[in-house]
Amino acid sequence: QPWVERSIPHVGDHEPTDTPAGFAVGPGAPSQASGGVSMSAEVGLAVAERLADGEVAELDGASGGPQFRAINYLLVQVSDLRKAENFYHDFLGMRLLGRVRRGPDDVIAPVPRDYSWERALQTGELADISFLANGPLVLAVQRMGLGVILNQGVLEMVSLGVDSHTFAQLKGQVLMRNLTVLRSDAVSFVFRDPMNVNWEIAVVGSVPLIPF
Repeated sequence: QPWVERSIPHVGDHEPTDTPAGFAVGPGAPSQASGGVSMSAEVGLAVAERLADGEVAELDGASGGPQFRAINYLLVQVSDLRKAENFYHDFLGMRLLGRVRRGPDDVIAPVPRDYSWERALQTGELADISFLANGPLVLAVQRMGLGVILNQGVLEMVSLGVDSHTFAQLKGQVLMRNLTVLRSDAVSFVFRDPMNVNWEIAVVGSVPLIPF
């Protein structure tokens, strides 16, 4: 009977088995895979084989690389900037730092402190980027418009703060690797990595966009 299969406990169901319980770690995680070989050993062997084949680069020397001092902001793309401002304020408790607008010649300028969405809709002078913060997290929220397809995904750019020495090193590396440079000046530059993510590298204290 079908109901018997579902209602009568199966003897031995509580006994441990080698079958994974659906968890990688924590209660219910198998200590060994079938066949008696531990999961950690299998992973270690797989990584060792990939290292031997030259597939994975050694990462132990990361301490000699650039030292980042701060995350300046994360730039995300949205279709409705006013709606995004309200959500991040109400849900994440973020305060508005300021807004900027791109001019006809693509020059970025802060909008007045008495900015009003109703007045901006009437004049057509809408803000393009709003900066919101809560503690160390700063979001730059960029208005893309309702009809724009977000080709690069929601996360548009990560801005990092470095010292002047690291700034020069990274700028040189970007040029040597022939990566796409989107913007460059004396204290900041933006480049696109092979994964299509934009990175801004700026000398600490000279972030060009945030309207503090």
